[in-house]
Amino acid sequence: MKIELAEHNEVEKELAKRSHFCNRVIQKYKAQIKMLKEEIKEREDLIAATDQASNLDSSSIGYKKNRASTKASL
Repeated sequence: MKIELAEHNEVEKELAKRSHFCNRVIQKYKAQIKMLKEEIKEREDLIAATDQASNLDSSSIGYKKNRASTKASL
């Protein structure tokens, strides 16, 4: 009976160690996921801003070209 109790306590300690280790790994992965999601969002925002800037440049260039061709035809 004493041997079984000692084995049970040893198993309980090992399970507690594993549980603690697994919880630390889970927290680490959650932090990495959060960081990666933030990085993805930042890159998407940067791409969107770049696209908007290039669209604005394209539309203003087109306006200038149209204006110049209108003046030339007059």
